[in-house]
Amino acid sequence: MKPAERPNLRVGLLAGEPLSLTLALPLASRFVLQAEGGPSTSDRIDAIAAIDLVYWMPEVIGPAGREGWMVPWFGIGTRFALGDAEEPNRLGVRVPFG
Repeated sequence: MKPAERPNLRVGLLAGEPLSLTLALPLASRFVLQAEGGPSTSDRIDAIAAIDLVYWMPEVIGPAGREGWMVPWFGIGTRFALGDAEEPNRLGVRVPFG
């Protein structure tokens, strides 16, 4: 992607644990800063937030990947879980992929 073609902030919805709002900010042609956060479905955790540095691999799927519709990716980042009244808050490292 050329710098002039690079989209700005992308917004999405993550279906999983937690169901969350996702924000992605492209940093370079293959690197994206991705953040997400939302309420947890667990009875021990109130909310979960994460921020990751993600590497996109658009050539793996072909035209759908190059156009940005189905892009395999992996990353590394941090995850914060806000515990309820009886559970401690937790901070950790994660390696997401999709």
